[in-house]
Formats: sequence, C-alpha cells, structure tokens
Amino acid sequence: MDSEYPIDAACGDGACDVPGKTEVSGKEPLPETNEFPLPKSQANNPLHGVTLEQILVYLVENFGWIEMNRRVEINCFYSKPSIKSSLTFLRKNNWARIKVERLYLEAVAGPDEVNRDWHG
Repeated sequence: MDSEYPIDAACGDGACDVPGKTEVSGKEPLPETNEFPLPKSQANNPLHGVTLEQILVYLVENFGWIEMNRRVEINCFYSKPSIKSSLTFLRKNNWARIKVERLYLEAVAGPDEVNRDWHG
C-alpha cells in the first residue's frame, strides 16, 4: 500500500497509526480550535430563542388574523390564514419574515426595540 500511514492489523482502518489522532469510541476527536464561534452576545436580543412559530402564535392570540393583515399586508394572513401556511410563506420570503418579527418586537418590547437591526 502506498499510503503515508500504513494500516495496522490492531486498528483495522489505520486510524491508530495517524500521528496526533486518537480514536475514542469510534469517533474522531474534536478540533482544538473553535471553527464556528458563537455570537458574542444574544442576551439583549428579544428574538433569541423564539421560533417563528412562537411569534406567529403570539401575534394571532394577541391581534388576530385581521389585525395582523392590517398591520402587515401579507396574503397568507388574509386568504385562508393558518399557522402552517404562514410559516411556509415567511420561511421563503425574508422581507415578510422581517416585517412580522418587527410587529412582534413592537408588541413585546416596545417601539425602541423595533428600530434596532437584529439581522445584521
């Protein structure tokens, strides 16, 4: 075999022969550096941890479909409105999702929070 790391009969797949790698329960070790750092802080973001479905349920319970359509003119709030159809539309149309999130922020956090850019 022309490999840099020959296969050892004890390891079977050669993983034991690779310098700097150890096998634990058949899993590769995690990299030493964090390749995907988390955002610095989400503590002040009122949208953090709130799903789009939770936002819609809250708005429907507090405003109703007619008032939601009056505030954010989206056909899925007017024609046969449902949580499922609204979720489908909002997940495909970022502009509409942002408008709905702004309505939610206005309802729960007040107008000052609406003016902050939570998507950037």
